[in-house]
Amino acid sequence: MLNLSPLFFTTVDDEYCMHDELDLSPEQRAWIASARNDVRNCLRTGIPRVLRERGYTDDVPQPRFFTQGSWAYKTLNGPAQRPQQADVDDGCYLPLSFVSQTKRPSRATTVFFAAAEEALRLLVE
Repeated sequence: MLNLSPLFFTTVDDEYCMHDELDLSPEQRAWIASARNDVRNCLRTGIPRVLRERGYTDDVPQPRFFTQGSWAYKTLNGPAQRPQQADVDDGCYLPLSFVSQTKRPSRATTVFFAAAEEALRLLVE
């Protein structure tokens, strides 16, 4: 079997390899990072606001975020052709205390998702 690894990665500075061609450009990375920050900021302020508007006044939770997947591991490849895309998997979480306010976690999940969608509406429109 042919060993094609040297075509994709090398530690020799002047030697061409395809690994760099797989990466996003600095501009693409900056654009995605900026969009992620916009979404986080919108959810950070919007979820508590929406929950208060809907009557959740006791201990309104502050969402937390955790980046996962290829963005976190710095293994994200740029799209090779349209309609392929690159994205970031960024999780938004509420503390367990929010879920435990009801005996049915599915109810808390429904409230959380509805609040997130409402909070993002301003950013999307």
